[in-house]
This record gives sequence, C-alpha cells and structure tokens, in this order.
Amino acid sequence: MKRIFSTLLAFSAVVLMADEYYKPPKVKLIHDGWGFQYEGLAPNAKPSRKFLMTTQYIKNNIALMEKSIPGSGIIIRFVTPAAKCEGEAVNINAIFGKRKIKYEYFKDDIANLKNTKFKKFTDNFIGLTVSPGNVDWFDDAAWESVCHNHKVIAKIAKETGMVGLKFDIEEYHKNTMWQFNPEKGKTLAETHAKIRQRGQEFGKALFSEFPDMEMLCYWWFSLCRHKNDNARPEDAEYMVAPFVNGIYDVLPPTVKIHDGDESCAYRANDEVEFYHLGIDVRKNFLRFLDAKHLAKYRAQTFIAPGIYVDPHFNPRFNFWNNQLLPDLEKLGGAQMLKRNLINAMEVADKYVWMWHERFVWFPSHHPANPINISSVAPKITAELDLIASQNQLADAKNVIARNKIRNIVYNSTYDKLPSKTQKVPGFGEWHGAKNQGHFARKVVNGNAVVAAINVENGCIYQSRKVKPGEMYLARCTAWNITPGSKAKASFSVKWKRDLVRQGKPFNDRFADYLNKQHYFKRLGAKPVTVEFVVTVPEHANYLELMLGVGNGKGQEIYFDNVELFKVMD
Repeated sequence: MKRIFSTLLAFSAVVLMADEYYKPPKVKLIHDGWGFQYEGLAPNAKPSRKFLMTTQYIKNNIALMEKSIPGSGIIIRFVTPAAKCEGEAVNINAIFGKRKIKYEYFKDDIANLKNTKFKKFTDNFIGLTVSPGNVDWFDDAAWESVCHNHKVIAKIAKETGMVGLKFDIEEYHKNTMWQFNPEKGKTLAETHAKIRQRGQEFGKALFSEFPDMEMLCYWWFSLCRHKNDNARPEDAEYMVAPFVNGIYDVLPPTVKIHDGDESCAYRANDEVEFYHLGIDVRKNFLRFLDAKHLAKYRAQTFIAPGIYVDPHFNPRFNFWNNQLLPDLEKLGGAQMLKRNLINAMEVADKYVWMWHERFVWFPSHHPANPINISSVAPKITAELDLIASQNQLADAKNVIARNKIRNIVYNSTYDKLPSKTQKVPGFGEWHGAKNQGHFARKVVNGNAVVAAINVENGCIYQSRKVKPGEMYLARCTAWNITPGSKAKASFSVKWKRDLVRQGKPFNDRFADYLNKQHYFKRLGAKPVTVEFVVTVPEHANYLELMLGVGNGKGQEIYFDNVELFKVMD
C-alpha cells in the first residue's frame, strides 16, 4: 500500500511540475513623450501652454488615443487645477520637492481614470520624475514631503488600475540632486550613507501602497554607468547608486524593476547593439550593486529598451539621428523604426517604450507644434501595432483577409506534374542517406498532396526571396494514414543569406536560433494544421520553407495547404 501511495505521489509531483513550466510574458510597447504633456489639438486650433494634459481629457479621448497610438499602454501625466489644490496647481511630473500634496486633491482625477474605458491599453503607468529635486539629502522635513507625495501617487496608481509607475531619475534643468557638493559640509561617505537611507525611505513609501507594481525606469544603474564609467561606486560623485541600493534594501519580492538604459538604447540601431543592452543589465551594471542584493537583482530587474522616435524622421542632421547612420539613409525612417522595435522586443523582458518629442501620434497643444507621424509615415501605426501585437497570429490573419493577400508558395496546390528532375515541382528534396524513401505528388480523395513515402530522414524545401523586416504568416497541414505511427513530421522556416567565397557567389543557411520549427505531434488520419508568424531577420536574403519527416519507414505522411503570406513590407 505504501508503495502504491508513493508511486501516486511521485506521479502527482511530475504532473504538477510539468504544469509549472515558466511562460515568458509577451513584450508590450509603451508610449511616452511631449504629446502626453498637453491635450490634443482641436481642428484649426493653435498650440497653447494653457492646455496641459488632464485626466478628464484622457477619459474623453481614450478611443482616439488608442486608435492613433500603437502598443499596449501609455505613460499618464496630468495636471490638477489650482482650484482643487488649495490655490496652486499640481503637476504630478514635479512632485519630487518640498511642497506636500494631499490625496484629496485628486478625487476627480481618480474618478476619471477609474472611468476611462481602456481597451487596447492594458498596461498603463503614472509618470514621475525627480523634478524639481530641490531637496537637501540631510533635510528630514523635505524628505518627509517627497516620500509622502510618492506614497499618495502610488496609492492612486494602484487604486485606478495602473500596472505601476514610470520613474525617471534623470536630472532636468537646474536640478543637481545627484551631484556631490563638498560645500554642503558633508563628506562623500556621509552623503552616500544618507542617500542610501533616503532610498530606503522612498522605497518603503512606494511599496507600502503598491507592493506588486511594475516600476519602469528610463534610467536605473544605467545612469550610474553613464555618469561614472571610470569611477569606483564608493568614489562616485554622481550619486545614483546608493539611492538605488537603498531601494533594493526594502524591495519586496513582488515588485519588478525595468531598466530602460536610455542613452545606449536610443543609440542602438542593429541586432547586436540591442543585445548588448541585455548584457549591460544582466552583467555590466552589477558593479554598482551591493553584492548582498545579487539574487534579488537577478530575479527582479529586467531590460526594457527605449526607442527615441524623432531621429527616425527628423530631416536635420543632429547627434541622435547620426547614431542611426548609415542604415537610416538606406532604409528610411519608417523601416528603421520598425527594425529597431523588432530588435528591442527581441531583447526586452516585458516592456519596450518609445519617447517622442517633435513627432507625435495625435495632434498636440504642445507649443513646439510637433508634426503628426502619420503625415510622414501613413502606415506606421498599424505596422508597429502588428509588430507589438499581443495576438500577432490573429492580427496577421486579419491583415491577410482585409487586404486579400495571396499565397506566394510556388505550386502550392501541386497542380504541376512531376518531371525527371523534380518529383514535386517547385520543391528541392534532401535525404540523410540513399534509398531512404522519397517524396511524391499524389492524389488523395480527388485532391493533390505531397506524400512522404518510406522517408526515414528527409525533407522537401522551397526558398523565396525576402528582405529584412518583412513579416510573413506560414501555414501547413499534415496527416498520417498509418495506424500507430511513430514517425515525426515537421514544418519549418529557415533563413539563408547571400555569400561570396573566393570570388564565387552562393547562399547558405545562418542564424539557426532564429529558425521557427513545429513538430506535428502523434499524427493520425485527421489532418492537423499549424500556422505561425515570422519576421525576416537582419542579413537574411531568403526564407526557406521546409517539410520534414523522420522515422517514416513503411509509412505515408501527407502534406497539404503549404502557404506563405507577406503581411508587412
């Protein structure tokens, strides 16, 4: 009896473990920028500083915002009018200071956000900065105000259904809070210790109200590296590290921190450079971390690359669009932005964010009178939405149906009869050894299909010329008429590129880690269809469709409806 019980217990444990495999979250695109600082611009109206963003505007115009802005969420910034704040308006973008706010100021804002009918935007953040930053690290009263203010906003974020807070620790304008000033009369070591204490107090204030928040930080330890690359952390006069370590001192296990690595992310313009952002967060920034927090950091700190939209479309040469050369001139802004989003989503753990200034997603009252992106890239919103889609397969199928896109597989219906050189016209054939079966065109129930007959290890394949950044939907159906079969069938997309060796051009496969392969499980007489979406990687010149079979001796496996649709240029 004990043996039976032990066996059942072990079986239960195996089933439980199998059900607990980690499923990475789908990466989501979040938007921020000048367009969220001011209300939208009505037709024939002129920009004005009077029309700062309010929660009332967001509630009333969320449908327009979700239609105009690609992605899954936005950074919410708002100003609460003076009449509701004891005579002085509150801009939540500037509460890191001595003025103390009250929860009661935001009664209407809370109601507006609760009643905003978010649909596409599932992951929204309230946006915070370290402005005005006019507090001394040793001023207890000032820091009590800072912590109180952020405790209030964290409570509002939790209460209104935000996923968390956006926290930008970069200094702006006259703010020099991170810079050591010996004239204050304190040593560097004393200042570091006090800053770490303030980090602890700040973290406790946030997490007491929102203990399971997503914390999207445009800079984090990345700002330490940007300012102190050659300094030991204990000698750093740009003092972000002790504050951040103070936050880790009190970080609950339910909080997730996302480092945007802003400066390096804005400059990244190819696959390798985006991958290095991940190396930064997972390795290079560790030298700024208190060693006792290593396990916590690895478990709760993630890479969330930022993309600066303006350099992709700004016709003027400046530092930022120079970072995207020479590919920016070769591809154009829209194609470059799509490529950067694809690469950013590949390396990101959960979020990618975009920042815009003079190019916005909907008309804005911003006094700089920014340009609507749709006027320079009419398809960009739909294309970025498809790249960042949380249900990409369904959305790709909708694109195919809406635009009546045709299948580009040659001889996909197998109407062309076999020849001496090709048993299945349009497809090459490969086998691991001679006399291990073959592929043939066969008519089954009046329908032409490809039959894999006695194939022990082989495939047929067809290549199509493609360009990096294009998106395709691939589809195939298979079945097996042999009862009790142990044969393996697969449908794959592989990549090839043009090469030259000793002056002779040829092409060959590369980047196996980017291949997409599906194995048909336990094929029986009932046809099974598989479909998936792929994006052409950098340097690829050909997409190769492959129908493979293994362990199929004495069996016939059928393939049909091999399809390939280009859903995005």
